[in-house]
Amino acid sequence: MQTINFSKDSIHCQNCAIKNICLTASLSDADLTRFDNIVQHPKALQKSDTLFYAGEKLSSVYAIRKGSIKTFNITHDGEEQITGFHHAGEILGIDALAHKKHHSFAKALETTEVCALPYEALDSLASKVPELHTQLMNVMSTEISKQYDLMMNLNQRTAKQKVAGFLLSLSNKNEFSEVINLNMTRSEIGNYLGLALETVSRIFSKLKQKEIIDLNCKKVRILDVHKLNELAGQEDSYQHLQIAA
Repeated sequence: MQTINFSKDSIHCQNCAIKNICLTASLSDADLTRFDNIVQHPKALQKSDTLFYAGEKLSSVYAIRKGSIKTFNITHDGEEQITGFHHAGEILGIDALAHKKHHSFAKALETTEVCALPYEALDSLASKVPELHTQLMNVMSTEISKQYDLMMNLNQRTAKQKVAGFLLSLSNKNEFSEVINLNMTRSEIGNYLGLALETVSRIFSKLKQKEIIDLNCKKVRILDVHKLNELAGQEDSYQHLQIAA
C-alpha cells in the first residue's frame, strides 16, 4: 500500500491561494493561525497516486489545494465505479466520519496537492471555533446534496442532460468559467454518468457541431451557456457568465 508523507513546509494557510474557498474562509486571523498549526502539507501527488483506500482507518480529512482527484468504489465484479470528481477547495474524506473509516478510494487525476487535516485535532478545534464548526456542517450538507443530485442525474435524466449538466457543474466549480479543463477521460465521464464511452463522445461531438461548446484536446470552452442550460434541463443561473465570441 502506497504511503503519502505529510509534513510542515513553507506553505501556510495565511498565504494559501484557496483560503477563501476552503474551511478557512470565515476564520479570523487568530483562528486561521490556530487552524494552520494543525494542518500537514504534503509533497505533490502524481497522476494515479492513491490518497486513501476504501476500508482504511480515518486519520485525516483532506483539502485539495490544486489539481483534481477522483473517488471511486470497486464493484463485486472488480470494476471501478466513479463516485465523484473533486477540485481545488473541496474536502475529501468527510464520509468517513460516521464509522471512522474511508468508504471509497481517492486517486489523483493529475499532479495534485492536498493538505491533511488530522481528524482529532480538527474536531477539537471545531468545538472551540464556531465558524469552523459551521464550515464543516456546510461541507457535510454539500456532500449530501451532491449524492442526491448524482442519484437524480443517473435515474431521471437523458444522456444529453447528464453530459450538459456535468459540464455546467465543472464550470460552477471553476467560478463559472467558460473554459473547463477535462482532466478525466471520456471513459471516466461515462462511468460517472452511467453512459457508454461512445455515447459521451457522440454528445460532445454534437455539442461542438451546434457551436454550444468548442473542444481542444482536454479543454472545453462553453460558447453558449444558455443553450447548455436548456439541454441540461436547468434554470439558467449562469447569466453573469461572460461567453467569449
